[in-house]
Amino acid sequence: MNRSREVVVYVVGQVFQQAVVFSSSIIVARWLGPGDFGILGLTRSIYYVVLMLAPLGLDISLLRHIAQHEDEPVRINRQITVLRLLVSGATCATVLLTFLLFGPLVERGVYHYPEFALFLTLTVLALPPAADLAVLGAVCRARHHPETQVLASVYLQPAARFVLIVLFLYLGQGLAGVLVAQVIGTVIASVTLGTIILFRNRRTFPGAHRLVQADWSMLRLLIRDSKWLAFSVLIYGMLRFVDVMILGVYRPAAEVGEYAAISAVAQIIQFIPQSLSQTLGADVARLFAAGNFAGLKSTLSNYLRHASLLSAPVFAGVVAFGPWLDLLFGHRFVFRQDMTLSLALGFYIAAVLGPMGFSLSMTGRHRLEFGLLLTGTLLTIAGCVAATQQFGALGTASAVACGYFVINGVRAILVQRIYRFFIGKVADLLPPVIALAIAFLVREGGAVALGRSLPSLIALGFVYLMVCGGAFWVLLLRDDEKSHLAARLPAFLRAR
Repeated sequence: MNRSREVVVYVVGQVFQQAVVFSSSIIVARWLGPGDFGILGLTRSIYYVVLMLAPLGLDISLLRHIAQHEDEPVRINRQITVLRLLVSGATCATVLLTFLLFGPLVERGVYHYPEFALFLTLTVLALPPAADLAVLGAVCRARHHPETQVLASVYLQPAARFVLIVLFLYLGQGLAGVLVAQVIGTVIASVTLGTIILFRNRRTFPGAHRLVQADWSMLRLLIRDSKWLAFSVLIYGMLRFVDVMILGVYRPAAEVGEYAAISAVAQIIQFIPQSLSQTLGADVARLFAAGNFAGLKSTLSNYLRHASLLSAPVFAGVVAFGPWLDLLFGHRFVFRQDMTLSLALGFYIAAVLGPMGFSLSMTGRHRLEFGLLLTGTLLTIAGCVAATQQFGALGTASAVACGYFVINGVRAILVQRIYRFFIGKVADLLPPVIALAIAFLVREGGAVALGRSLPSLIALGFVYLMVCGGAFWVLLLRDDEKSHLAARLPAFLRAR
């Protein structure tokens, strides 16, 4: 599958996934209310923090490992089997420790909500299949089959979860039913992807390989490097979830629920950058290994430009129309403009600039990347704790956004000093500024003309996207980008 189709499959999948997640979030929030929705947000935040460490960094290091040993697929497949067993053992042990020790300790000492330990245990039951899904996804991306991973994790998993969530809520299972539905949906996706890869390997890479001493040495080296990558992902990703965890310590569950609801909506900002960076890590590793630094700069700069252009309208839409989301979540939820701006800005910076870390982690400088992320995250968490106590949810969101800005700014300076070039251009800052101006103009004009209602929210959303698309076409797109879109769009529409 060529790169354009890969991106289309992923983008369409992300639109589908975000639509499903958004719909299920609204259903769950309206059904459970801010209090239980806040508890759900807390358990899910803890889960996602642990999940970033659960694949042991193999979901990143395998991109480089497989790319460097493309001529030994049977041998690498055998090594992957060993690594999957290692990940499964570690995640199953984590689930057991949560049930016996960690869950009860957290309920008694941190989050004093009834049955919080039970809800946390039900949540982390999804760790083993989710971690395996991450490892298998890396295998697909490294072997240029990202669409297979997308079909399992972006299409199948959210669809299965949605159906099961609605079913369990209808049966009156409440919050526990929502958590069990998420576990079953993850198992379905993991088993499906594993089965597809198994049959593909038997057809494409026939034969067997017996592990020898050289394989075990290679695996030890891979795991040694993977731990740095795992902690780098954990440290950077923690900022996206630690906010809810800190907020839950100092503020009531209802406020946490409102914050989690906005976070659920703001996550749609991430899907374009994620789609564009699916194979970015492997590409960076290959270019660096070949000594092609001009290609390295071009690849990273092109990603940054396209990520900024395509995700800016989503970011601005969340900021401008965020305060109207009580029309969807129900009158029990209240969303402030300043909090919406801070949350969306954090998501935007993290999503667009986060993959720039490949310039260090995929070029042998993973320890430098880890040191940068660890220092920045610790400082951000300290600021987050102080700001949350003083300003509540607004302080939480603002501290995290500032943390992402500082971390990525320092990384840009390091890349310039190491490679003697900057990634991207000043013009890459224009898309979010222009999109914000258009979004607020459409919202305010629409409020006067149509009033504040759910139908007007939907109508103004369409108007905003059309106006924003036209403005970007005229003001921001280069001639070659316009030609590319004009040539690709009719073929894509015919294919649909």
